[in-house]
Amino acid sequence: MWRLVRLHVRSSWLLLLGPALLLAALVIGTGSEVKDLYPSPQARAEYAATMGASPASWAFNGRGVDLDSIGGIAAYEVGFAGELAIPAVGLLLGVALTRRLEESGVIELVTSARVARTAVPLAALAVSIGSWLVFAKACEAGLYALGFDRLGSQTYPSILALYGMAFTGIGLLAGQLAQGTRGAYAISGVVAIIGFLTRAYIDGRQLRYVWASPMGWVAEAHPWGRWVWWPALAFVGLLAATSGAAVVVASRRDLGSGVLAQRGGRSSATRVLATPAGLAWRLTRGSMIGWAAGAFVWCVSLGAMTTEMGRIIAANPTLDEALGGDASQIETVMSLVLAATMASAAAVAGMSRLGVEESDARMGLVLAGGFSRTRVWLAWVGVVAVFSVGTLLLCGLGSGLAQWLSGVPRDAVERNMRAAAAYVPGVLLVECVAALLLALSPRLRGLAWLPVGWALVVGLLGEALQLPRWGRDLSPFELVGRVPVEGLNRTAWVWLAVAAVGACAAATARFGSRSLARG
Repeated sequence: MWRLVRLHVRSSWLLLLGPALLLAALVIGTGSEVKDLYPSPQARAEYAATMGASPASWAFNGRGVDLDSIGGIAAYEVGFAGELAIPAVGLLLGVALTRRLEESGVIELVTSARVARTAVPLAALAVSIGSWLVFAKACEAGLYALGFDRLGSQTYPSILALYGMAFTGIGLLAGQLAQGTRGAYAISGVVAIIGFLTRAYIDGRQLRYVWASPMGWVAEAHPWGRWVWWPALAFVGLLAATSGAAVVVASRRDLGSGVLAQRGGRSSATRVLATPAGLAWRLTRGSMIGWAAGAFVWCVSLGAMTTEMGRIIAANPTLDEALGGDASQIETVMSLVLAATMASAAAVAGMSRLGVEESDARMGLVLAGGFSRTRVWLAWVGVVAVFSVGTLLLCGLGSGLAQWLSGVPRDAVERNMRAAAAYVPGVLLVECVAALLLALSPRLRGLAWLPVGWALVVGLLGEALQLPRWGRDLSPFELVGRVPVEGLNRTAWVWLAVAAVGACAAATARFGSRSLARG
């Protein structure tokens, strides 16, 4: 086990440190801005009476507790972003350090020596706990340096770290149950989505069943008030149960197998699948449909809450000034920016799958047939572009219809569709940047997620964190303007489209001239 721990530390140090420090930066940055926005007891009371008392806000961010303290407000503002980002990192660690290494052949080499199969999940658990400890200590140091209460600066990062560890255990178990990496991520993602929707329903309806979803346990610990022990113990119990089950399954299954066997495909390809576009759609549809479904549900949910959230923001002058713009339109901007970010994530996932096919030597088999490399490449880029743009426009339509049905004038549908169209060049540019990185080398495909992450930070926290203008402009969705609150910057829209075309042309030329990484 300890030899595997050393292997993980030497070969996966970026995975162990990068997400932990980014999450810590999110918590510290939010705390810094909240500290400046709500310095007085009167401002905090105003926040608690508006944002902290709304069922719609509870469904979005979770239950507001200890909002009479600046730490409680900071925890509430971390809310949605932390509630999803922390489990995502936990699941990533659990799957990447087990099933993904097994699928790439590393575990077979390691366990051919004197290494037990059960050491694999145990070593992954050990280094993942170390990663979460780094996150907790970084948060503690940052919050204490900002002047937050010392006890709260310790307890709040601790409960967040336990939250992440619990989902790491779920990722470890998913990695043993599924037969492949994609299956493990799918199982993990479904668990996270069910947990979030369950928590949102319970909190939005103000029900008492907070124990039903782990995503509601963090607030119940009252880290900035009178500490409650049962959520911490529940996270430890969940981690012990899932990681223990992962060890048991790992000791009994065959290498490369899983408890849930993959469904067999067709005995022969359909006529559509025998084309480059059909192959691209078949191999990317799972991940892209998942991103599209999440984006659509998000936009419809926020659209239905537009009236109430506009009223809450308008009643809180501090929050209204911090977010900037017309209170009735802020929800539309946030929902469509996040929809554009998720559509971009679908595009990056679709292009990354092409890199996986090349790295696993399957793309060489495709190119050995009767289709040229350029045709296969352009078909793949085209399929991903059509789906990602379609996702964005569908989200605009869903958001507009939800607003109209909730009492907003009918022109909300047309306004939201125009706003969604404003972000189309940004989505295409993110995809083409991912394509260019992939064309340079399949090993660079992970860097394509950086623009997606930064766009998410700028879209959700740019105003609250008071990011500098040059930093915001690194997001393509900020360049076109905060539509529909602001007018469309047509010059930026055109230049983004030109940049996307240029990046696509450069990627096509590079992919057509270099050798395949494998095969």
